Amino acid sequence: MDDGAPRLVERTAQLDALAGELARVRVDHAGRMVFVGGEAGVGKTSLLAAFVARAGAPVWRGSSEPLQSPRALGPVLDLAAQMGGRFADLAASGSGSVELVAALAEELVGGEVGVLVLEDLHWADEATLDFVRVLGRRLDRVHALVLASYRDVEVGRAHPVRTLLGELATERSVSRLAVPPLTVRGVAELVGADGDAASLHALTQGNSFFVTEVLAGGDDTVPDTVRDAVLARRARMSVDEQTLLDAVAVLPGRAELWLLEQVAGTTYGAIEGCLASGMLVEDGDGVRFRHEIARVAVEDSLSGATRAALHARVLAALVDREPGVDPARIAHHADSAGDRAAVLRHAPLAGERAAALGAHREAAGQFALALRNADAAPDDVQAHLLERHSYECYLTDRMDEAFASRHGALAIHERAGDRLREGDAHRWLSRLAWFRGDHATAASEADAAVRILGDLSPGPELAMAYSNLSQLRMLSHDLDAALVWSDRAIALAEELGEIAIIAHAENNAGAALLTGGRLEGVARIERSLDLAIAHDLEEHVARAWTNLGAAFATLHQLGRADEALEAGIDYCGDHDLDSWRLYMAGWRALVRLCRGDLDGAEADAAAVLTNPRAALPSRIMPATVLGRLQARRGDRDVWSFLDNARAHALRADELQRLAPVAVARAEALLLENRAPEVAAETDGVLRACLDVGDEWLTGELLVLRRRAGIVERTPADAVAEPYRLELAEKFGEAAEVWDALGQPYERAWALVSSDPDSARDGVAALHALGVSRAADVAAAQLRERGIASVPRGPRASTATHPFGLTAREAEVLALLATGLTNVEIAERAALSRRTVDHHVSAVLRKLEVGNRRQAARLAVTHGLVSAGEGQAADRLHR
Repeated sequence: MDDGAPRLVERTAQLDALAGELARVRVDHAGRMVFVGGEAGVGKTSLLAAFVARAGAPVWRGSSEPLQSPRALGPVLDLAAQMGGRFADLAASGSGSVELVAALAEELVGGEVGVLVLEDLHWADEATLDFVRVLGRRLDRVHALVLASYRDVEVGRAHPVRTLLGELATERSVSRLAVPPLTVRGVAELVGADGDAASLHALTQGNSFFVTEVLAGGDDTVPDTVRDAVLARRARMSVDEQTLLDAVAVLPGRAELWLLEQVAGTTYGAIEGCLASGMLVEDGDGVRFRHEIARVAVEDSLSGATRAALHARVLAALVDREPGVDPARIAHHADSAGDRAAVLRHAPLAGERAAALGAHREAAGQFALALRNADAAPDDVQAHLLERHSYECYLTDRMDEAFASRHGALAIHERAGDRLREGDAHRWLSRLAWFRGDHATAASEADAAVRILGDLSPGPELAMAYSNLSQLRMLSHDLDAALVWSDRAIALAEELGEIAIIAHAENNAGAALLTGGRLEGVARIERSLDLAIAHDLEEHVARAWTNLGAAFATLHQLGRADEALEAGIDYCGDHDLDSWRLYMAGWRALVRLCRGDLDGAEADAAAVLTNPRAALPSRIMPATVLGRLQARRGDRDVWSFLDNARAHALRADELQRLAPVAVARAEALLLENRAPEVAAETDGVLRACLDVGDEWLTGELLVLRRRAGIVERTPADAVAEPYRLELAEKFGEAAEVWDALGQPYERAWALVSSDPDSARDGVAALHALGVSRAADVAAAQLRERGIASVPRGPRASTATHPFGLTAREAEVLALLATGLTNVEIAERAALSRRTVDHHVSAVLRKLEVGNRRQAARLAVTHGLVSAGEGQAADRLHR
């Protein structure tokens, strides 16, 4: 917690900003969210407490504590306990974030505008962050101001809170508020006329908690650290008061009075003195340190034996209160007390509870804690813990840990001779190896699973092993084998009544058929989709939309691809399936590139690549798209993207990854006049595409190789129509086909190779698309052919943008600075709302600001927009 100084100094601007946010909620009848950031001890909680005291609105609070594995959904359960109703019922039952936010909105409908305070988000569990993410996307339905505090200096690039901030950066109703350290003048207000404000400010760097601790100490000398200040203050208290403080110090967050009485024993009566000293403050039916920094300072000063003994007393008291105590809390104190048996008893319960609430990262932590204390446990207990840990790591994209734990479980099953669980472990290892990009291991483990399970009585494990093998064959373009294995899986799953396996296998079959150009595959995937929707199989719904969108994109049916990807991305957004949403966004980037929407393609690809939660398979396509896009424009970062894409594709070792990367690299080489290198880049992939009969990738590779001067004979039926026409030098007809397919870049290049007038049109079309490097290369080819009057493109700017914004991003910044909303910007710039959302997110990221108002001010400061525009934006963004 973060109480800061008793007196609030230099916080008028922040209080006014929060009051303005609350006023907007009341006027707009729609919620708003403010992330309040600052260093530990800077005064975030003091600020929030002062605001809610004068807000004249009902307030509900929730907070996170620094436990080894946080309470699953802890802050949300705090809110639910205060609000009651259906929201509380759903929170207790482990409902998902979408349902919880809907119930929260229902509770707030018709009532007075309220304030929801979520403190110390940097310690929050995964389920809580998911709740905040969904809440931030549905604020229009929530009649409240949401305030979420976090320690900004502790939230690095890979921290889940940083990811959350980035994902909500484009939401109009979400903003950030910084709480800075005190200035020398602010410290002087606290010190008074007789104090040395300058020296104290230099020591404390304006941290208000440190300042008040030094002042509370009353000594003539100034301590070197905040820890010294806290311990010096403790040393002046009575022995009983110090002993009571020690007891509270091992209780992160709030120490309930009933618990403290049992742990402190005869020293419990010293509580009044601790409260009077200001070291402790009351908090509902308990007490806590005025600041977490002070609690940690006291706890760290305890000897190991004293600390363990106190934790053991807490453990005993909490166990006596079961089952009404969160098992994560019990597991924390059991581990700190060194009670391995208690850890092994309570950590798995905490893991299962966290998993049920969707806090999979915390669940993995609890199972890992149990495993560290399970050396003497029976093999079956260890195997179960390893499997549960593996699954929770799989769900949180920690594939190396998931693989290691599953491999450990396999070894136990092999020793025990449990062939069923051994075979299922091999199937899981296959799945995990694929996610790690290790295709060879994925294939060998899949074969082992089918071999072992095939010798046993048929069951769901064998049906899923069949479907897993089908998926791998489909991904490797071994389409006939994919259909054979999917049909086996479906037949067995239907006999067993395993709906999820049927949906999985039908999806594999449909994707295999579509990959082979057979449109009857659509019906197979649609059956998978219908089954998944009917039985609430969310992951299978997402997978169906993904495979439909990717297959249509591969077949250059861009309209159908766009429909499927948009539907899938919307579904995943509504159901908080971010891994699938990111994967589809990468494919949508390809569709937009093909359609000539460079801004949309760049925004989609960048959104995936800058998201630390995007898994390896999700990164290959957007890196490929950005590489191609930058090569066409002549940007500098072409090969960083294409080299990363190739490294990831080689590790995955699947043609669906390798071929698009090879195509992109060949195109980039041609645009850099490095035609002799194209053959080595594409030889192996071309052979593979011919072997599997992929007419679209084969055609694209052959056309690029022809442009590199490589002439080769290929059966006409091995190449898709527009490429076949280009190879036959029927460039005008090829251009017409590309036009019908809605691919202006490919149309332009077909024209470039045609008659002089058409060739000039092709160069002009490339200029119009904004691909200056491609246009220059095409123009040079026309001049080599002796064609005169080659169109010239627009004059290039002689200066780069000071913040590295693209031309479109600079345009969006200028419109944003006038106070326009994303919808209004979309209308003014003739862009889609989603594209504008991505551009605004990119602008905020490149300017390194937290909200639109700060972006507008920065734009004015650097002369990017007029002062009048910036002032208008400042008024509108308040």
